[in-house]
Amino acid sequence: ATVTVPIFSLNGGAIAVAEAERRHQRELRERLAIATAREVTAAVAQVEATGARAQELRLALAPLDQEIDALLAEPQTAVATDPVKLLLLDERRVIAHRALIDASYAHRAAQIALEALIGGPL
Repeated sequence: ATVTVPIFSLNGGAIAVAEAERRHQRELRERLAIATAREVTAAVAQVEATGARAQELRLALAPLDQEIDALLAEPQTAVATDPVKLLLLDERRVIAHRALIDASYAHRAAQIALEALIGGPL
């Protein structure tokens, strides 16, 4: 049995270049993976924050709606007999609903951004 062992390899430079390129590509993949993980983490945090805000507004708005409806149901209340007070209450309700709609929209946009990052639905 004979084994040939090259003592002087003329291909050393090409091998070193190939290994350096392989190391470089691996480092690029690792950096991309770290950047992607950071983006996903930030997107998840955004979804959680916007979802919490929308839920907070939803919970705060329900009693306001019930209170206004109860006041309007009683014809002898000052609110029901005073159109200015009624309009002011209704304006507050509309502002609160708009804030809820904005928060819900921000939450859905954050969900869509996260879905785009992870490549599919949540």
